[in-house]
Amino acid sequence: MMKYVALTPGVMAFGILCAAIAAAQPNLRHKSDPALSLSAVSANNEAQTSLQRALHFADLYNWHASRPYFIKAQQLFEVLGDKRNAIYAHFGAIRAGADPRAITELSYSLAQELATNPLLQSDKELRMFCLIVKGDFDGEIDAPAMRRDWMEVAALAKELGNTKWQYRAQG
Repeated sequence: MMKYVALTPGVMAFGILCAAIAAAQPNLRHKSDPALSLSAVSANNEAQTSLQRALHFADLYNWHASRPYFIKAQQLFEVLGDKRNAIYAHFGAIRAGADPRAITELSYSLAQELATNPLLQSDKELRMFCLIVKGDFDGEIDAPAMRRDWMEVAALAKELGNTKWQYRAQG
């Protein structure tokens, strides 16, 4: 059951006053707080480190060990507003078992992302990672779809000069 909190008229008036002052002074620049920018840099470094650790375990096919790092990286990238890397970490977390849906649903969801997400249309590395995850799932349920996934991974890897995935995509 949800509880509703009533705002007192004083709090509402204060909020309106603050909004009016901010709107009246659009060119007012606040000095950036060095501690805030330092914490953003620290959060970005932590997110990148978590993603790299996750990918290290994923490269070893130790998806279980990679899961907490993918989840942490996704959360940090989302807070930082880094959509691309948040999605990248999200796909890794899905592959690592963080999403409890059936493999058929996950494969379908990834296919929809590949078809409709503009980032997956323009970012070849991100698209390749999504296809890698989808190819692993399709290998369990749909051999023809798996072959298509891995053929596209091989083509993207060749285009990107990524020899590791060129070889892995060949089986």
